[in-house]
Amino acid sequence: VNQFAHYLEAQGVESGDYIAVSFPRSPELIYAILAIIQCGAAYLPLDPQYPKDRLEFMLNDSGAKVLLTSKTVAEALSSQCDILFIEDAMASLDQYPVTRLETKVNPDDFAYLLYTSGSTGNPKGVTITHKNLVNFLCSMALEPSINESDRALSITTISFDIAGSELYLPLVK
Repeated sequence: VNQFAHYLEAQGVESGDYIAVSFPRSPELIYAILAIIQCGAAYLPLDPQYPKDRLEFMLNDSGAKVLLTSKTVAEALSSQCDILFIEDAMASLDQYPVTRLETKVNPDDFAYLLYTSGSTGNPKGVTITHKNLVNFLCSMALEPSINESDRALSITTISFDIAGSELYLPLVK
């Protein structure tokens, strides 16, 4: 994650940027999201299974600076932002330091940007701050609670709000 954060910083990712992420579930997806957060940027999760028009709307509406995707998913998207490929990023990580970035992330900074279902028209972007996310995770850790012997099934799309608990709760407990 630290090396990935240094990689992203070298690619111009800065605090306050929106970085779209669209590739299938994998350990690399978790590394990428945590590295984006470490840069002080916010991630925009884009499920590659969503319709192309919806993905392109969210990319354009969000003003995402970068789309981090796989070479196979990128073929289906056209974007006005810079594109980074997860395959290239992972192959180059050994060039970067293993130390954390010095970037300060504040509780009121945005951690991620989700889009609503759009059932009443176009989807609307909703920002989630670090403070919101940490409060939610701390509450979930207490009730219903989770411990080291529990198993958590992560099956929802990364574009759905409950994905935050599926992805992060096992990491913070």
